[in-house]
Amino acid sequence: MTMSARKRRVFSGMSALMAGAVFQERSSPTASAMSTSSTSFVQSCHRLRVRSAFPAPSLGRPAPRLGSRTSQSSRTMVRASSPLSSPLFLASAAGLATGTLVVLLNDFVHLVQDFLFELPGLSILAPVISASFVSLLLLARGAKGLSGSSDLAALKASGGAPPKDSGEAPLRALAAGLTLAGGNSLGPEGPSVEIGANVAASLSGYQKNTTDSDRALRQNLLAAGCASGIAAGFNAPVAGLFFALESIQSNCAPDDARAKGPPMQLLAAVLAATVSQLGLGSSPAVDLEFFGWVPTRSLWELPVFMSLGVLCGAAAFALRAARLTAKCAFDGLESAGTPRFIFPVLAAAVVVCVSVYGNVQEVLYKGFSNVNLILKEVDGARQPPLSFAGGSLSHLLALIIAKIFLTAVCQSSGQVGGLFAPALFIGACLGGLVGRGLRDFLWPWALWLPDLSIFKAEGPFVFSVPATYAIVGMAACLGSICNVPLTAVVLLLELAGGKDYGVVLPTVAAVGVAVYVEDLLSRNVPKLISEWSSSSSEQAPQPVQVEEGEPLRLLCQTVEELPPDVRAVMPSMSLEAAQEELERLGPGARLAVFEDLPSLRTPPQLLGLVSLADVEKALRSESS
Repeated sequence: MTMSARKRRVFSGMSALMAGAVFQERSSPTASAMSTSSTSFVQSCHRLRVRSAFPAPSLGRPAPRLGSRTSQSSRTMVRASSPLSSPLFLASAAGLATGTLVVLLNDFVHLVQDFLFELPGLSILAPVISASFVSLLLLARGAKGLSGSSDLAALKASGGAPPKDSGEAPLRALAAGLTLAGGNSLGPEGPSVEIGANVAASLSGYQKNTTDSDRALRQNLLAAGCASGIAAGFNAPVAGLFFALESIQSNCAPDDARAKGPPMQLLAAVLAATVSQLGLGSSPAVDLEFFGWVPTRSLWELPVFMSLGVLCGAAAFALRAARLTAKCAFDGLESAGTPRFIFPVLAAAVVVCVSVYGNVQEVLYKGFSNVNLILKEVDGARQPPLSFAGGSLSHLLALIIAKIFLTAVCQSSGQVGGLFAPALFIGACLGGLVGRGLRDFLWPWALWLPDLSIFKAEGPFVFSVPATYAIVGMAACLGSICNVPLTAVVLLLELAGGKDYGVVLPTVAAVGVAVYVEDLLSRNVPKLISEWSSSSSEQAPQPVQVEEGEPLRLLCQTVEELPPDVRAVMPSMSLEAAQEELERLGPGARLAVFEDLPSLRTPPQLLGLVSLADVEKALRSESS
């Protein structure tokens, strides 16, 4: 039965119920017959499962008049039960829309990249040219910038509510496309996730936000949008599901959302990956052709893979420290009077200088072709010495250092991009360095003792090809840098296409060790530095002072729970910009101030709320 026929049948039955109630109230001779007929229709409605949408009135009471409050409530319930508002339909729409937008983003990046790098004599300046357009976007946005209610942290903090500024999300996507088209050292997966999150938040705007079920639906939609972003970016729907469960719902979703969300997230991820395959091809983003491990004979390699995890955890901590240092440097430039919209161009100039004069052009973003090149070159013909870009193992080490430095500079400058691609690049270089270094070290022993050759399958010391170390390093760096260990393991296995599940053991071991080491260093190294600084200084320890340029930090009023409709900002926002934003939002609006220090393992730290009265009072005190 079609939906329209079902509705006609239900409304006809309701008319019969209303007539039966009126006849019964008038005590007509046919009242009992109508009551019997109405009762049988109610049972039929119950079998059709529409009783909750059309509550039948008591047969002993008059039916509601047309236009009454009860009738209006019934119409509202009819709209709420529309198939267009069902969770699976919304998840499907989010997946299809996200997949389409991610395909358009990738096409835009490749189109602009082909144009910039083919300019005669100007291809070397492609990062600066593209970053100049990002600076123009920052200049047009003014004090608002490109980090506000549409970025992932703010959407998570607001529970998936639609951003107040509807024009911010397209501008961030455009800025991401320009950043990546110039080859600046960031990745497309972060913008892809933000695209999915904003699509989901926009769809949730058509729903109410009054009950726990409504809020749970918003959480599920937000997670589904993020899952579709990962699925479309890597053609890996299962990894998208794990990313949503691990990174989105684990921090902010209620129990109801965590229970009902996986079907929505998996459906959205599958549809997004399907659209991505139609638009970008079905081949995986990373080519894992060189892939092999012998689990029955190479158990002695497990400590080596765990040692690789230690190195990857240290690299993740180095990237985090570099990002914090770069942010402090740019904040110092801003305090000295340098306009913030100039920072993307300055970062691009640094990228050009390091890549050209350091002979590390591989650090420029060109999709995943550089990662695939490393996977092939570190394995090579399986003959030492290593020949990569005319260099040696030292070249891989230079690539690691340059990538960490340039990624920190680009992200802290205001350029828009993600960390997935840089993490995979760093991991591939670090794993390739360990794998090929081990092979080159053991090669003379294999020639000296041919009967115990480590390169023959019948030998007792068979170990993996260097490319396998690079692949395990990719998973370890991705898990520790982005704090998504399960997603990292599943993503690498999904990209491998099930070629060799024996690599699961070293991958899980390396990822676990890397995440632990990065967390250990992040918690203890700052304490050790602080203790060393205080012990080496002759002055008494000074109380912690609020940094200049963070006036909102002093105005924060702590709250137990974040209200649903607030604007997420950082403490570095000026009082004038805060006043302008609060006046734009209207009466009763408040700003939710979040800690802006980079933290990849915990959700954004809420410092408190700021009202317009607080800001105006602070401005008056400054002027007096």
